[in-house]
Amino acid sequence: MYRPTPSLHVTLFLAAAVVLAGGRTVAAQHFSLQVGPPSAASPQPGSTERKVLSGVLAVRPIGCPDAASVTMSATAEGIDAGMRKTLPVALSVTSTPGVRLALRSWTDGIWIVRLVGHCAGRTAGALVTLAPGGAFRRDGVEYVAGEPTREQVDRSLQELTTGLSAVAAR
Repeated sequence: MYRPTPSLHVTLFLAAAVVLAGGRTVAAQHFSLQVGPPSAASPQPGSTERKVLSGVLAVRPIGCPDAASVTMSATAEGIDAGMRKTLPVALSVTSTPGVRLALRSWTDGIWIVRLVGHCAGRTAGALVTLAPGGAFRRDGVEYVAGEPTREQVDRSLQELTTGLSAVAAR
């Protein structure tokens, strides 16, 4: 009959600890933002929380050990009456830790919301192309490793305006 020795138990324990610690380290290093419709910020389905109803989109941190400590900022980047504009976007805190709602601060025009989040020295971003009228589009979200650059914003705006021009020409 085989009897494991105490040193085998210690070896197996240390091997398991290394694997588990390595998994946590890898998971802790990945930080990103997740963007969805305003209803995604609701703590309960069907909520009529006033903030949720007035939001344009919801953003939540993923992969941060303390979601409440995440700092986020947002700007609306767009073209209004033929002029390039950048406007600050208020991010309202919700009852769900770390989840914020972007509140509309822009006029009619072509807009992208630029989101940046910071967690424990890591940065994640997203560019959210809005539908005409400023509504959230699930297919309009581009996730970025790090902070979205001016070039990425300009490229997205160019693609958006080119796409809208092609639709208008039909």
